[in-house]
Amino acid sequence: MTTFEFIQEEPYGASRFGIIEGQEPTVEGYFIFFVRNGQFERIKSPVPKFPNKEKGDEIQLAIREGFWGYDLVDL
Repeated sequence: MTTFEFIQEEPYGASRFGIIEGQEPTVEGYFIFFVRNGQFERIKSPVPKFPNKEKGDEIQLAIREGFWGYDLVDL
């Protein structure tokens, strides 16, 4: 587990036809924003992972190197 600085977690949703007026958009997942090596990073999660964290708090994520050299986050 590696420690990172938490920025924010926000829901996202997608629709091929846009949001219809008067309807609530459906949440399909959550973007988690954090700082890694001085750069902002964004990952997707199907459920909120850090609902009680504030900007600047520390979070821990398990990151490993993937087959082609990309870093993978184990949620």
